[in-house]
Amino acid sequence: MLARKWDIGIGIFGILLAALLLLVWIPADIKGEFISQTSGGRAAPGDAFYPTLLAAFITVVAVIQLVLGLRRRSGDATDTPRITLSNLVYLLLLAGILLVAYLLCYIAGPALAELLSPGATYRELIDTVPYKYFGFFLGGFVLTAGVIAFTEREIRWRTVVVSALLLALLILVFDVALTNIQIPPNAEA
Repeated sequence: MLARKWDIGIGIFGILLAALLLLVWIPADIKGEFISQTSGGRAAPGDAFYPTLLAAFITVVAVIQLVLGLRRRSGDATDTPRITLSNLVYLLLLAGILLVAYLLCYIAGPALAELLSPGATYRELIDTVPYKYFGFFLGGFVLTAGVIAFTEREIRWRTVVVSALLLALLILVFDVALTNIQIPPNAEA
């Protein structure tokens, strides 16, 4: 009986990625703290709060994947999955969806600002509706609906509705309820 090598490898990769985030990227790139004080003296999530939570979540999922990989057994060596051309094409197409979603997130807001308000810059309009939501919503929609449709090999109305509702919920939580946070890509502009 062989351990599930791919499950173990993915678990180890996730743990290493989380360690890289926590030990290298967050300290080097994020100047804010995990918890900061507002001008009113209240404790609030700092700049490092959400990236640190993401790294912790990746760690938990990776450890679960690693433990399950160590506990599961495959029948014999012929049960071990192999990388095929079909796998690589699948990953390339998935990476294409991710790239398009990322580009839309960063380009759509400034493009809309240029189209609807030619005299103003995106930086001037960054905290106004619809500009601050457009790139996030369009990129996020292509990401969620695109990945779901790609994996299901069809696009359904349910996918469209769930993706739109998810993004509306994210906007409500991260822009309306949590007023000290800017949704991507607005913090970068």
